[in-house]
Amino acid sequence: MFRVKCTHRKGWLRVQPSGELDLQSSHAFQTALQDAVKKHQAYRVVLDLSDLSFIDSAGVGAILSSYRFITSLNGEMRLGPIASRVRPVVQLAQLDRLLEPATVHRPTGRGREKNA
Repeated sequence: MFRVKCTHRKGWLRVQPSGELDLQSSHAFQTALQDAVKKHQAYRVVLDLSDLSFIDSAGVGAILSSYRFITSLNGEMRLGPIASRVRPVVQLAQLDRLLEPATVHRPTGRGREKNA
């Protein structure tokens, strides 16, 4: 079952799809992201792919379309954690080059940042 969890915190919208991002779910993903951006007026988005079990070309297209939507609003989209099973597709589509990695400030005991 495909779901999209959107959480807003400190000016950033974290969008976390879970399940399969494919032809059947790509429209739902785009709608959920756009609705959350409009609702929260959040133009900085972190895309968290850690719960995806599958992504195909339609899913990649939905991410690219969402990226264009965000940037058309003078916003930015960053790439958060990526599930190992979808990482090859993300790399092949060069999404990891298009989207900057998101960084999260977490206390580590030494005041360092960790990549999300």
